[in-house]
Amino acid sequence: MKIAILGDAHIGASHGLGKKNKDGTNSRQDDYKATLNWVADYCLENDIEVLVQTGDLFEHRNPSRHDMDVAEDFLKKMSAYGITTQIIMGNHDYKKSGTSYTSSLQNLSIDGFHEVSVYIKPDVAQVINSLGERVNIALMPFRDKRMYDGKSLPEKTLNFNKEIMSLIKKCNSKYPTIFVGHNFIYEGSYNDFGATEVFAMKDTFYGIQAAFMGHYHTSKQFINKKNKRVFYTGS
Repeated sequence: MKIAILGDAHIGASHGLGKKNKDGTNSRQDDYKATLNWVADYCLENDIEVLVQTGDLFEHRNPSRHDMDVAEDFLKKMSAYGITTQIIMGNHDYKKSGTSYTSSLQNLSIDGFHEVSVYIKPDVAQVINSLGERVNIALMPFRDKRMYDGKSLPEKTLNFNKEIMSLIKKCNSKYPTIFVGHNFIYEGSYNDFGATEVFAMKDTFYGIQAAFMGHYHTSKQFINKKNKRVFYTGS
């Protein structure tokens, strides 16, 4: 089974790099549409069966209608191609609301896009292709430190990693498992990235085939001490 991982898209960012179109839109929006069309066509031409997007589909927590249209056109195309497409919530898609939260992803008009799923809460998806090959995909949208018990960031991080391990344990061990999330990876100091968020520990992913993390916009690979692969996918 061939799976593609698409990093943070941030549809709606960097309009200052574009120009105003005659219809009042920005040419940067055209760039996003063209890039996502390229992604869809790449997946089709290379027999990709599953695409997972790592969060921050949008730049703004309340994206414009035009930015929503760009995303929906892409997802419609992926569904028409028959490619299983999974979108997880990033911190830019996340809106705290009292003791709970919502996401702009919930406003996507994807009814009828049978191959498309949106995740704002942790979940496990098992994908089966036409050959009967199966894979577990553990999906961990952005997790706010306020979601976890603990007085300190290390305590909250420990509970975050326990949640990751609990999610992985729900996967059927008969089949390969990959993890896709949207938080930073711990690199030895809680001062990394301002020490304001919970971190994923590389060794937490022991026993699965690979882990892919959005959020940090630099592509980077880690090999943990258990010799398993952990990646930032970039943007």
